[in-house]
Amino acid sequence: ETNRKKGVDVTLRTIDLAVKLGASSVILHPGQVNGDRSMDKRLRAMYDQGLFGSQKYEDLKNAMVADRKSKVGPHLEAVKRSLLEIIEYAKSVKMSIGLENRYRYYDIPLIDEMGLLLDLCDEPWYGFQYDMGHAQTLSALGLEDHEEWLKRYGKRIVAIHMHDVKGITDHQTPGHGDIDFEMVAKYIPEYAYRTLEVGPQATQQELIDGTELLVTKGIVKRL
Repeated sequence: ETNRKKGVDVTLRTIDLAVKLGASSVILHPGQVNGDRSMDKRLRAMYDQGLFGSQKYEDLKNAMVADRKSKVGPHLEAVKRSLLEIIEYAKSVKMSIGLENRYRYYDIPLIDEMGLLLDLCDEPWYGFQYDMGHAQTLSALGLEDHEEWLKRYGKRIVAIHMHDVKGITDHQTPGHGDIDFEMVAKYIPEYAYRTLEVGPQATQQELIDGTELLVTKGIVKRL
């Protein structure tokens, strides 16, 4: 509880700083589950070794899913309590809040959990920070379906992080990975704030080409 309160305090001070800087929104990583996170690392290593779909891979994946499920309850309740405090403060200072889907399986929220957190507030300034790379990575691992995030919560998107994923390596330039951008484009609200979030390996020309691809696919309307 002490750590939870510290987290809320840091978040409220972050909102204050955002107000001073004239920012329009604050993006939150809501929390994580204290389970056996080494299983997540091992599963990803197996994926990189080409073992996806093998019995050994499925056994580890199922064990990880069960471990997280058995431990998530108290962590999720703590996140909900914290968010209620944060929502009240954000409302008083007119700051938009986005909850980001995460890269690691033990992070909060997964798809079902996002619905519980979004149900805490139905205001247009409180919603889903959609990270397409994170959604794609968990989907590639066989854990959470990418499109399901968008089917359920596309109308609650307040902002998006745009990048591609090759296998399970994210922050690739759009067009250098496996994301179905045409599928993604069907769900993105026009008003959502867009951020291109690629790694330092990208060249200037790759950035230009990647951004033009996003325009072509309908994710970005204009440059």
